[in-house]
Amino acid sequence: MAQPQAYQRQKIMRSLNELNKSNIQVVKNAGTPVDGTSGTKVGVAGPGCLLIDTTNCELYQNIGSLVSVVWTLISNAGTTS
Repeated sequence: MAQPQAYQRQKIMRSLNELNKSNIQVVKNAGTPVDGTSGTKVGVAGPGCLLIDTTNCELYQNIGSLVSVVWTLISNAGTTS
């Protein structure tokens, strides 16, 4: 039996809230992110957080920590051939 849309939406929101409590979220930045204790989104982006570079159309993941971010490139959709 299919679940009502409202129930599915509620489950999704609960999951997103749990991720947010762990500082795992999707953030955006205009330009390539900077690593380190003074890096891009330090104090906001926990381990596993995704960052979208809106200037270069690139996707990064924080493999560092909340207090010392290390951004690793996952995808660069902005590259053309």
